[in-house]
Amino acid sequence: MICFESQTIKTMFRTFYFRYTVCMKTKKKEKYILTQEKERGVLLTLWLLFLLIVYTLSIGRFIYLFFETEPLKGVVFSAAALVIWGSFLARVVGLVCAIFLLKWKKWALWGMLALYGIAVLLNVIDYTNVYIVIGPLVGAVITVLLVRKKWIFFE
Repeated sequence: MICFESQTIKTMFRTFYFRYTVCMKTKKKEKYILTQEKERGVLLTLWLLFLLIVYTLSIGRFIYLFFETEPLKGVVFSAAALVIWGSFLARVVGLVCAIFLLKWKKWALWGMLALYGIAVLLNVIDYTNVYIVIGPLVGAVITVLLVRKKWIFFE
């Protein structure tokens, strides 16, 4: 006969759930890790909520400008349209990545980092101010620093 006994051990960064298998005949214990509790943390949650709010407001602003201002109504197939629609697509992809980062998806993290990389590249090409180049770098560094200890939770 086998009986199960559970134990929770909290360490500095992770919570482990252990389950012991005890054989009644030999009284031998075999310990193995069953699951790990996913803990996002306050800072990562606040950062992702901040990104959700920023991307949502920026998409809403784009939609407002597109339908309410005259200069953007005529821009459909021109050179400026590529920049405008590319910016809109980047905002939508950023919003989707932020939502799925809340759901522990690895591809969302890689998508978010790719967006930061593209933003840095485009800002270096159109170098007008050093702060414009540093902005996406700071966002990428914050995201990586907040996610690095939680990487084992991503699917």
